[in-house]
Amino acid sequence: MDGLPEELLDLIVAECDLVSLKRLRRTCKVLARLTTPRVFEHVHIGMFMESLQKICSIAAHSDFRKMVRKLTYHGELLPYFENREEYAERIDMRPPFSLFYQMYCFEKGLPVLPSGDMRYREAKSAALAIWTKLPKVDPELDLDAYFKEYQHIWEEQQEWDEERTLILRRAICNLPNLEMAEVSTQEMGTPKNNGPVWGRLLPRILQGPDDWKFIDSNEEASLGVSLDGAQQITHLLKALCERSCKPVKSLKFSTSNNVFWCQATRLPIVHQSLWPDELGGLEIDGRIYEMRCAFHNLTHLELLISFDHFWDRRDWIGSGMRAFLQEAKMLEKLHFGYSEETKDREDDRWDDPLQILGDIHWPVLHTLRASFTTRENLLVNLLKRHSATLKRLSLVDMALSRAHGSWASIIEQIPHILKLEHIYVESLWDSTCEENGGAGLFEFWEGGAYERSIMDYCINGGQPPLIYPRDWNQAHPDEPTQDYFAPLRGSDWEESDEESSEIDEEEILVE
Repeated sequence: MDGLPEELLDLIVAECDLVSLKRLRRTCKVLARLTTPRVFEHVHIGMFMESLQKICSIAAHSDFRKMVRKLTYHGELLPYFENREEYAERIDMRPPFSLFYQMYCFEKGLPVLPSGDMRYREAKSAALAIWTKLPKVDPELDLDAYFKEYQHIWEEQQEWDEERTLILRRAICNLPNLEMAEVSTQEMGTPKNNGPVWGRLLPRILQGPDDWKFIDSNEEASLGVSLDGAQQITHLLKALCERSCKPVKSLKFSTSNNVFWCQATRLPIVHQSLWPDELGGLEIDGRIYEMRCAFHNLTHLELLISFDHFWDRRDWIGSGMRAFLQEAKMLEKLHFGYSEETKDREDDRWDDPLQILGDIHWPVLHTLRASFTTRENLLVNLLKRHSATLKRLSLVDMALSRAHGSWASIIEQIPHILKLEHIYVESLWDSTCEENGGAGLFEFWEGGAYERSIMDYCINGGQPPLIYPRDWNQAHPDEPTQDYFAPLRGSDWEESDEESSEIDEEEILVE
């Protein structure tokens, strides 16, 4: 392979994943030279001693440290188990059912059928019956030894102190070409057990984030917060503030029930701080407030905030969000999500992030993806403040509170406010479209004539489009769209419920 022209080899290397790159790097000098920059371009770490040693080695190397462009800090914490039995309950060494189902179809000479095909249900049920009988744990394994190793790594995270944090921050500061950083935590539908960091730990502890999806051990009941990613976000923000070399321009992280700039498994003793009045006199270490400077040079930011509607620290989240986002004056791309887990759109007590942010303005913002509940006038005013620069707009999983506007009105105003090059809308809750309390518009972007009419209008203007599917279908019977608001006939309800029950039963088994 090393006899091929380097131009061709470079194209091949560009298509390889990280595991393949590491293997190719050990084959010959030519491939080592071509793959090394790609291997170190994106570095993954976790809150483990092994990861700390890894990033310190990279940061101390005269060449490798210059190759790092992106850093992903995996934020999951190992849950605590009282004994080996609790630990063993979470082990599942069976292959993922989706992969097992593909293998089953291949062995039976069946195509991997789409979920809508009736033959899919029969094949899936047969595969599921076999898969559920597979042992979750190899009976030959010495689980006592694995549990001991698990406890050792759990203690590493629990004993993570300021000295280790300082070493980590210095290493991050010694990556001169670092451009992007993120704290990554487990997301539904995104497997991590065999990915970076956790893939190395899996053979040692036999489980990972995919096995902890529904476990509450990582939540501190006395604080009412989720601790996954908590300390890691603080480590990263502090490091970005301390960098004296090239500033990091892209940042991504999410929080759950937490004041995102001060997150730790052990909160310090609170005392009256020097926080400015606009933060509501939060009793938190005032030095944390200086971490806002991590946002000064950001051009790309993905910030997803979620919390319980009845959580008593909601005002802390809103105040901190405002303080930090006001510092991001160089933002060009913003993906901002702000959601209450038990949100009731008929309840006036919910928090509107745009109301909290006030008349915030990002002078060079050209791309915005928004996901939150708000009022029509506040969203329209936000668009007006950015009319000179905003060219790409995505509104996904958004809602307007009852009696505070409609999406039809907002969409009709868009071409009069913005000169867009791209628009995308999906799952917009509208309380005005149905008497039963509202429903979602654009549940799925099908790319048909209905969606194209919305896109064309928002970009080019002209005659306002028909926003509601029922109106569109009446006017365009030859190009109908799915009407998610149309009531089902009695027989349809019964059939739908029966099918749903069967499917749900299977999906529960798969989980």
